[in-house]
Amino acid sequence: LGDAGPRARRRLPIDREALAHAVAEFNRAGSNLNQIARALNEIAAASRAGEGRDCLAGRLDELAAPIGSLQRQFAVPLAAILSALGHDRQG
Repeated sequence: LGDAGPRARRRLPIDREALAHAVAEFNRAGSNLNQIARALNEIAAASRAGEGRDCLAGRLDELAAPIGSLQRQFAVPLAAILSALGHDRQG
């Protein structure tokens, strides 16, 4: 008694400040994702309403860069969250 036993694992310390910052960055990227989803829904509605092909193509072109940057936007905060939780991957 009093001994944690052979299968007990010690928890790694959590860098709470780094975790809070990373979660905030993650939420910011999520907000960008929501804005893109809203714009795509507006494009779908415009398509159903019969807007011209050129107009729809222009709207899609405007979204191409933000959509392409989503992976980078989520990669940095996700790596920071994992690091703050002690899940650093090396190699």
